Amino acid sequence: MQPLEKIKLACSIIRQFKERNLIQISYPFENSILSNEDDHFLLDIYNEVTSESYTPSNAYIIDIPKTGGLIRHFSYITIKDQILYILLIIDCFPAIFNKIARSSPLDSLEVLKNYPRDNSWMKKQIRGDLMEKRKPLFDKGYNCILSSDISAFGPNIDIRTLSNELLNAGAPESAVEKLEKCLRKWAPLGHKGIPQVYFATDLLAEFYLKPVDRYFATFGGCIYLRESDNIEIWCKSQSSCKEMLTNLSRVLYDRGLYLNNNKTKIVSEKSVDRDEHPMEHKKYGWRNDFKLKYNNLMNMYYRFEQQFLLNECSKRLIKNPEFTIALLQHYATQRININRSLVRFLTSSYAIYSYQNYTIIKWLIINYREPDRILLQVVRQFAWNENDPYYLRSIARYFIYKHGNDTDHDMIETRSRESTDSLEKTDMLYLTGVSKDFTIY
Repeated sequence: MQPLEKIKLACSIIRQFKERNLIQISYPFENSILSNEDDHFLLDIYNEVTSESYTPSNAYIIDIPKTGGLIRHFSYITIKDQILYILLIIDCFPAIFNKIARSSPLDSLEVLKNYPRDNSWMKKQIRGDLMEKRKPLFDKGYNCILSSDISAFGPNIDIRTLSNELLNAGAPESAVEKLEKCLRKWAPLGHKGIPQVYFATDLLAEFYLKPVDRYFATFGGCIYLRESDNIEIWCKSQSSCKEMLTNLSRVLYDRGLYLNNNKTKIVSEKSVDRDEHPMEHKKYGWRNDFKLKYNNLMNMYYRFEQQFLLNECSKRLIKNPEFTIALLQHYATQRININRSLVRFLTSSYAIYSYQNYTIIKWLIINYREPDRILLQVVRQFAWNENDPYYLRSIARYFIYKHGNDTDHDMIETRSRESTDSLEKTDMLYLTGVSKDFTIY
């Protein structure tokens, strides 16, 4: 594949992954770069990031709330590093795909080129669907099921082990060497962990778990199923399940991985809800994005709530911050005005998660309709609070530049000229329209 074709594919994959995965932090200028059709511009980036002198930046760790008041950590890497990351994966892809594909097509790179056009590419080509895999197993004598997932899977992947196995699979040595250098730079401890919420990472994670899959393929009398880091082993007796638990724990430990004790259980086949997807939490299943959008009963309830001025948005954001994206999408779908509710939340003592505040303001940029002086003032505080992470300040500035007054514009334009931080300067120059053709950080 020629450099221009390769970087166009890389940009297309990154852009589509951002659109499909709403969790990612994304600066608006990045989307402009990924959509750029200037061949010279793209080749300049390609030559820069693939040169021997290029040094990747450190990853920025983002804390995202999850169920039960817990936190999960995701990584943000610069747009140049994202491009380099996927370019290296493209080089390694034939070797990776040969190990993890559900089928073995003649040209793996042609399969990769389909990703931007195919929303279900990962399930079709790599993972399959755990719900579909388990359906034929009911009423076939598998009375006990071991269910678990891997604790902190991404952060515990051993970079040296991953690199050695890529080489053994036939990946180009130069690409693997540079990939290992990047992964060590982005890893908090330098020797384990790969950046989370990236398409390239999804492929590497599947590759890293293939030895576990192969190990359990050798057992008779039980069925091993996996989607991502969620694992089920269907057995014909409880003693077999206990034996498989011991084996699973050991084979994962050999790869530096550990089972999540809180989610590891042995259940009977009869206790399993055949209509519940195993990767959804039953307690909160009705709140997931799909059901929030399309469950007619809930839609009627939300409209009733709005009609009688009982908007509970702020309470829901407080109680379940991990569902912020889904909740906001639902209110937008139902055209329910939640400006006041968002003000109540953002000015409360519960607005403690920078990522949740970022998500709300990002939503407001698209869905903000009626001018609200108090809301503008609240967002201004995020825009200029140096104690907040830059991604939150950035999105707040986009909001006040779009909906604020001349003073807001002047402050942002001054910052775009005077800032010495490369990310902030690039970001503010793009926002103010001073330059759409700039050197990216």
